[in-house]
Amino acid sequence: MLVNVAKVIRPKQGVALFFLLLALIGLLSIRGYGAPFDEYVEMAILRANIKEYALRLQQEPESNFYANLGATRISINIERDHGICAYYPLAPLLPMIDQDARQFSFAWSVLTWLWFMVGCVSLYGVLRALMITRPFALSGVLLLYLSPRFFAEGHYNNKDVVLLSLVLLTLWMGARLMQRPGFLRGVLFSLAAAAAANTKIIGILPWGLVGLALMVSLTANKGWSSRMVWVAVTTVASFVLGYLLLTPAAWDNPWEFLQYLFVNASRFSRFGGVVMFRGAQFYDVGGETPLPWYYLPYQMLVTIPLYTVLLAALGQLVVLGSWLRGSAKCLRQQSALLLMAITLSWTIPLGYAMVSKPILYNGWRHFYFVYAGIVILAGYGLHWLWNKVSGSKGRRLVFAGILLACFAFTGVGLITNHPYQYTYFNVLQPRDARHVMDLDYWNVSGSGAFQRLYDLRKDTPGELRVGCYFNDITIAALKLPDEVNDKLVVTAGKEEPYLYYNSTYAHIYWAEEPPQGYHVLFTVQSYGNTVGIMYERDAA
Repeated sequence: MLVNVAKVIRPKQGVALFFLLLALIGLLSIRGYGAPFDEYVEMAILRANIKEYALRLQQEPESNFYANLGATRISINIERDHGICAYYPLAPLLPMIDQDARQFSFAWSVLTWLWFMVGCVSLYGVLRALMITRPFALSGVLLLYLSPRFFAEGHYNNKDVVLLSLVLLTLWMGARLMQRPGFLRGVLFSLAAAAAANTKIIGILPWGLVGLALMVSLTANKGWSSRMVWVAVTTVASFVLGYLLLTPAAWDNPWEFLQYLFVNASRFSRFGGVVMFRGAQFYDVGGETPLPWYYLPYQMLVTIPLYTVLLAALGQLVVLGSWLRGSAKCLRQQSALLLMAITLSWTIPLGYAMVSKPILYNGWRHFYFVYAGIVILAGYGLHWLWNKVSGSKGRRLVFAGILLACFAFTGVGLITNHPYQYTYFNVLQPRDARHVMDLDYWNVSGSGAFQRLYDLRKDTPGELRVGCYFNDITIAALKLPDEVNDKLVVTAGKEEPYLYYNSTYAHIYWAEEPPQGYHVLFTVQSYGNTVGIMYERDAA
C-alpha cells in the first residue's frame, strides 16, 4: 500500500526537516575545514569581552576565573572595534582554550555553522513575508546554502558570514514588524540589529532602512496612533540599550568609541598585507596603490554562482520597474517598501565602497553582508519568473528542470571540491586563478593538505615534519584528527622533509618555487584552481 507522504508530513514539518537536513550536512563536514590563522585572535577577543563583563560586574574579581582570563580587557584593547557578541554563548567553555584548544575550536566551528543556519532560516522568513510560496522560499534558501564560498566560510568565518546572518535576521524581524507592528516584534527587531551592529557597525544600516520603510508605511496609510508612537520609542530604545549591553567596550566613553569604530570601518589601521587581484599585487591598498573602483563588483560577479547573479538582477529590475510604474502606490504597500529597503541595503554600501575605496582583502568578505539583499532579490526574481511561465505545463517542466540542474551542478561541486569550496570562481573568471586572484582564506587549505600527506606517508617511520615560508600555517593542523596530529609536526622551517606552498601566499611572499632539492609530491586543486603544492625532499 502506497503512503501519501504529503498527508503524513505537514508543510511546516517538511520545512523543519529541510532545515534540519541542511544543518546536519554542515555539521558533519566541519572536520574537513582548517582553522584560519586569526582564529586564536578571535578567541582572544571573546576572552577580552568576557573579562570586561567580569571586571565590571564582579565584586571580587581576584577570585573570579573570567576576570583573570589571559587577555587585555576589551575597553583598552586595540581590537575593541571588533564585536563578538554572537560567540558569548561559548563563555562557559572558555576554560577549554587552555585545556583542550582543539575541542574549543570544534565548538567554535559548530556555533559558526549554526549562525549560518540562522541566516538560512531568516532568508526563508523574509521570502515568506514577501508572499513567496514555500517551495520557492526554500529554493531561495538553496541559493545561499549552495553558494560554494558561503557554504565553506559558514564553517569558520566568524566575522563576515555571521554578520550576513545577523543582517538577514534583522530583515526578517523587520518584515514581521512591518506586517504587524507591536512592542515584542519591535524589541526582537532591534535586538537582532544590535547584535549585527556589535559585530560590525555597518549592521545598523538594515535596521535604519527597515525602520524608515515602516515609518513611511504608517504615514502613507495613516496608521499612526499613540500606541504606534510608543512602539517606535520602544523599538529605538531597545536598539540603543541592546547595543550597549552587548558592547562593553563602549561603556566608558561611547562617543569616542563610535569614532574609533567608524574610522576603522573604512580605513582599517591594522592591515599591512598584500591583495592579489587580476594578476596584480597591491601592497598599499589604503594609500598610494588603492584597489580599483571595480574590485568589489568584479569579485562578487565571479564568485557568486552565475544563475544566482542573473536571478538577482532580474529580481532587482522587477522591483525597480514596479516603483517606476507607480511610486505613489508603492508608498502604501508594505512589500514594496520592504523591497526598496532591501535594495538600498546592498546598493548604498557597494556604491560607497566604489567611490571611497576602503581597505579590503580576502576577496569581498568584508562586504558579505550585502549578499543578504542580493540573495533575497534572487529568490524574489526566481518566484516572479515562475509565475511568468506557470501558464504552460511544458514551460513549467523546463523551468523546474533548469533550476534543479543548477542546484545539482553546484551541489555536486560542493561535494567533489570539499573542503576547498572557498576557491570557487564561476565561468566568468578564466582558469587557473593561481597567481591571479586570492585563492585561500588565511591558510585554511593547509588542513586538507596535511591530511592528504598523512594518508600518503603515515607508514613512514618517525614524525612527518612539514615546513613553510609562512609561519602562520601551524594553526591549520588544529582541527585534524588525533592520529594525524600525533604523527604530524608543522613548523615554519624552510628545510623540513616536506614543504607546503600555499599558492596565494607563496606568490605574495616571493617563496622560491619549486624549492631547490625538492620535488612535487602532490598538488591541491579545486574548481580548476591550484590551491597549493606539497613538496617532498629529494632522496639522498
